[in-house]
Amino acid sequence: GELPDIFLTPGGSFLDEFIETGVCAPVDEYVEALNLTEEYSTPYQDGRYYEIPCMQTDYGVVYYDATLLSEMGLEIPKTWDDLEQMIADVNVYNEKNGTSYYAISFGDKDGYEGNLLLDMISVSEQANQNPQKAEDPLMIDSEILQSSVEKLVRLNELGAFSEDYMETGDEEAVTNFIHHKSVMLVNHSAILSHLIWNMKEDFYTGLFPGMYGTDGTYRMVRLDGDIRPGLCINASCDNKKLAGTLCTEYVRRLNEENLKTGCRTMIEDADTKAERLLERHIEMNSLLDNAAGTVTAPSATQDSETRNMIRSLTKDLYSGQSDAEAFMKAMEEAFRPSED
Repeated sequence: GELPDIFLTPGGSFLDEFIETGVCAPVDEYVEALNLTEEYSTPYQDGRYYEIPCMQTDYGVVYYDATLLSEMGLEIPKTWDDLEQMIADVNVYNEKNGTSYYAISFGDKDGYEGNLLLDMISVSEQANQNPQKAEDPLMIDSEILQSSVEKLVRLNELGAFSEDYMETGDEEAVTNFIHHKSVMLVNHSAILSHLIWNMKEDFYTGLFPGMYGTDGTYRMVRLDGDIRPGLCINASCDNKKLAGTLCTEYVRRLNEENLKTGCRTMIEDADTKAERLLERHIEMNSLLDNAAGTVTAPSATQDSETRNMIRSLTKDLYSGQSDAEAFMKAMEEAFRPSED
């Protein structure tokens, strides 16, 4: 169908198809007028701007339910072995108490969460096996990928998810976590305020188990690549000037509201002070401040065809229609150089 005059894109390589089809109008003058910080000022590869960044940088994080951790006597897992033990402990707790909690709130109905979880496992594997290669852009070699896929399958075998996870969507998985049905939720930093609104301070924000290198350092995983989620103006819009004005005003107001709750600014010289510093915002800022750097999630750098192929392969893994060996064989065939 026809896109509206103003629409939101996830950023990263997701923007490619919109630009390649000529849907997005250049918005250089509006981006420059906002005086964005360097983090939000990356143009497209041709040097032009086609979206006006409007959302905070999105990181892959793990949320932990404080009530369930306390109830079950669990600690936040730091390593893969810790995670496996936690999954076992949750299952034992259920058997003893007649409960039906699950370790990880997860749903792959939409096919998206499977890619996110594979991204997080891949980055943690890279950090532990080849920390010197964990710079951005992250190059996941076949050995790391196979190890990651095997661990993803292992989570399923251990019973980490709910029985109906293949029929559960991302939104429902978040809702299940909010309703204290799981200990962990692997998701976006972008939903932090939503969780605070619904759970107050009854959760913690941390990293995926295994994300810490042997030297104790870690890198945050960016889910949106170099180009942040933002507002695009349809190239067929009849009044692009009005659309641009509305977009920039929206970004200014949104940034002001974010600053009031302790979020980081997107705009240089913004002087709005935090009205309340919530513990979970402080926790997230601490994760960012103490990180050794950032790496881009592998899926954020893939073109849409590759991303969709991996999404399909990942769904087959979860559903049991495939295994790690078949996954790797399909990947090898997909990326084998042409003989022509």
